[in-house]
Amino acid sequence: MDSTNVTLRLDKNLKNDFEQTLDVMGLNLNSAFVILAKYVVRTQSFPVPLSADIPNDLTAKTIEDALNGVGLSEPMSWEEAKKEILSGK
Repeated sequence: MDSTNVTLRLDKNLKNDFEQTLDVMGLNLNSAFVILAKYVVRTQSFPVPLSADIPNDLTAKTIEDALNGVGLSEPMSWEEAKKEILSGK
């Protein structure tokens, strides 16, 4: 396998904490980074949610509506909610 070096910068305390945590797992920084890289390539996704738009417009509107009491139903038991869902209301 042809390999290459990668350099990254981390806060010193974060690096130490990360290395201690990885050590408990039997890993080191290199193995953790290789696992991360293989996961991202294999799944075409990152293992933790990333978003620059939290909340998005719909979520922000839903939160605003809930805070203003818009579209809320009366409290109900689980049994009542289940009946309503099954009835298609």
